[in-house]
This record gives sequence, C-alpha cells and structure tokens, in this order.
Amino acid sequence: MKNIVSVDSKVRISNFKRYYPFYPVGVYIKDLVNANAGDVWGPFETLQGYDAVYLASIKKVKPAPFDQERKQIEENLKTTLTDTYHFRNRQELIARANPRMYNDAIVKLVEKFVPDKREWPGVYRNMVLMDYDFEGDRHPYTVADFIEFVNCEPLFFGSLSDVDDLKDMFIAYLNDIFLWAEAREMNIESNKDFLVFRKLFRNKLYKQYYEKSIVNQKVVFTETDVKDYYNKNKDKFSVFETAVVSVFKFENPQAAFDSLSSLKSLQKDASGTITGHVDFVSNLEKEEIHSSDTMLNSNFITAISKLNPGQVSMPVNVNDGFWVIYLIRKRGQVCLPFKHAEADVSHILSGIKKKEVYNELLAALKSRYPETINHFSEYNVK
Repeated sequence: MKNIVSVDSKVRISNFKRYYPFYPVGVYIKDLVNANAGDVWGPFETLQGYDAVYLASIKKVKPAPFDQERKQIEENLKTTLTDTYHFRNRQELIARANPRMYNDAIVKLVEKFVPDKREWPGVYRNMVLMDYDFEGDRHPYTVADFIEFVNCEPLFFGSLSDVDDLKDMFIAYLNDIFLWAEAREMNIESNKDFLVFRKLFRNKLYKQYYEKSIVNQKVVFTETDVKDYYNKNKDKFSVFETAVVSVFKFENPQAAFDSLSSLKSLQKDASGTITGHVDFVSNLEKEEIHSSDTMLNSNFITAISKLNPGQVSMPVNVNDGFWVIYLIRKRGQVCLPFKHAEADVSHILSGIKKKEVYNELLAALKSRYPETINHFSEYNVK
C-alpha cells in the first residue's frame, strides 16, 4: 500500500514515535495500549482526512517521575479529548445535515478560479454546489453563498484550487450555521456577556477596516529608511554569537506539528545531559550555528534566539520546509546582521509610522469635530 500511494501527491506518508496517550492516533484508535507490533488500522476518517496506520514496533521506556511527566500528560490528554469532541460533533453534524455535493459543479468552480484576483469569472452565481438539511427544510448552497463565505470568513484552511479542500470548506460552513442555531436555542442574544463580546468584536472589525483602507495607505517608508533606523539603533538588535542545535526537518507543517508532543518530552539536567526519552535523541546530529552567517535563513536565526537551552521550537518555515529546532546551548552576544534584522526593523518602523498617521488623522478629526466636555455633570456628582 505504501508503494502504491507514494506516487500520489495528495497522500502524506510519515514515520513517527508516540508516547501515551498516543496523540493524534489515540483519538481514533481505541485500546491502543494493548496493540501489538504489526497491527494495521484503517482507512478511518479523521479531522484531517482519512488515515491508515501500521504499528511498526513497540518499545517500553522507563518513565520519568510522575511530577515531571504530569504536565505533559495533562496537555496531551486535553488535546486528545478536545479533538475527540470535535470529531464526534462533526460526525453528528454531517448526519443531521445529510449534505449532497455536486462534484461536476465543484470541479467547474475550481477550474474557473483566478488565484491572483481571487475571483471566479464566468461562473453562474446561482449554480448549486451542495444541498443539505437544516431546520426541517432542504437548502441549496450556491456559488454566491460560497463566495460570501470566502470573503467574510476571517480564517479558513485549504486551497481554493483544490476540489477536496472546497468540500472541507462546505462542511466548515455547515458547522457554523448549526453551531449558531444551537446558540440561538440557548437564547444567546439575551446573554449580557455575549452582547459585550459582540460589541467588542464589531468595534474591532470597524477598526481593522479603517486601518486597512485608510491608515495603511499612508504608511510609507523606503529601504533607506529601514537601513538608517537599523544603523542608529544597533544596540536594540543583539543576539547570540554561536548556538549548538539539533534540527528536525519535515516536508509539511502538519508532520512538524505532529512531532511536537514527542520532541517536547526531551529534558535536560543541569549537567547538559539529555534525560527522559533518551531513545528518541540518541543519534541526533548536532550543528553549530553562527548568527553572523548571512547565508542562513533569517527565520532560523530568529527561532533560535527565542529559545533557552533544552527547549524545542514551534515549526519554522525554512527553505520550503518546516523545521523543529532543539537548542542545546548558545553563547556570546553580538549585533544581529542587517540581513537577519531587516524584517524586525521594517515591523518596528511600520509601527512608528502608523502611530504618526493615527496622530495626524486624530488631530484632523478633533479639528473637524471639536470636543465638548460637560463639567457640570461632574460637579453635580461631587
């Protein structure tokens, strides 16, 4: 099976080690504690698609004292239980909605998509992509509905050029409307906390729109401005001189995130010796990094600078891959080269310029709409 699917770009193959509670496979495979080497499960549905799992081997390790393991186990259990809830809720939702997707229409929508403009020219907006059951009726889900979802949803996952990803977005839409229906049944719109949250969220949207359409258009600076700020403030950009790290490289972010529970179990005692799950790190290759090396990826240097010895980074996008970094030690302190500091300098300069623009716009608004302060009401209270 592995040889067959290896030629399919949509199929991801990964090898990994897991400790109790065996997240994420422990969400979907029951009684994994009593499994045997050679067991196979699947294909079975998960939150990310369909998986097949082969248990290559089992190795018992001597656990660290419970006080050291407790926090990690609690985090893993919480994540596992959360995913289990989301998965079961999704299964229940699909059963209630009974969606029927029209594959030919979805393929046509994908073919018409223009990524640069994020548009679908020539597509009939009333074309039905899916229909589903909701509140006692069968409802159509059209191209117009999908475009509205894409434009209004603050965050969604997947590619608009992939048929399977679009189908996942349709399920996300169903999840939204069913959850909102449940919230209405709870009379959420009379809940004071919800009303406060909605007002804050609405005001945040207004501010984001104002910032995007007006403020950001006035924030302008050149590469020369960035270099001048860096040269005048080099003392603000100090970083380690050398660091010794071990790097775990992955082809995609999901595989990198899946590795974190195992990698974060690495521990280091005061002598610098790695303890805990020693079998996982016995053959790690160590690499010495110099922050002055401008040939290195800036994301890599920034990630190392944020770590303390013995810590593991979140996945870092480096050279078309995703790296997880384990910091063994770092020494010295030097000025960060401009090449590595440029992104941070641009961010700082953007913040400074944005504040200047806000002050200018605020001054203009105060001039147009003078403030009137009623001190009599304050006096009467006193």
